[in-house]
Amino acid sequence: MSYPATRSEAKAIGAKYYFTGQPCTRGHVALRKTKGSCVECVKEDWAKDNAKRALKPKSEAAKTAGRRYYERNKEQVKARAIARPHAEKKLHKSKYKKANLEFTPGLNVIIGPSNNGKTSILKAIKAAL
Repeated sequence: MSYPATRSEAKAIGAKYYFTGQPCTRGHVALRKTKGSCVECVKEDWAKDNAKRALKPKSEAAKTAGRRYYERNKEQVKARAIARPHAEKKLHKSKYKKANLEFTPGLNVIIGPSNNGKTSILKAIKAAL
């Protein structure tokens, strides 16, 4: 596939990328986005940002992101909660009451799909010990 040679050519034809064959300010000879950045520079920046995020405890990062999302979308979040069917809310609350667990001596394994309460079972066992 051939790419436009300049940013103005890329913009004119509506292309997302262009290739000049010249190194960027960091020395990469790579595709550039029409919005103005080298693709390799973007990858490096993402890697740095991800490394910074990895240092922050995940639960705190998730809480912060959740609070920011809620503050930006408060009305939509409330509307979705109100619009959620009553039967679905009731099902979610009662789905764990039907479980009968038998533990045997030795190793016991809990297997199941996501959001079925495996972690809740482990937390309950830990709280009981």
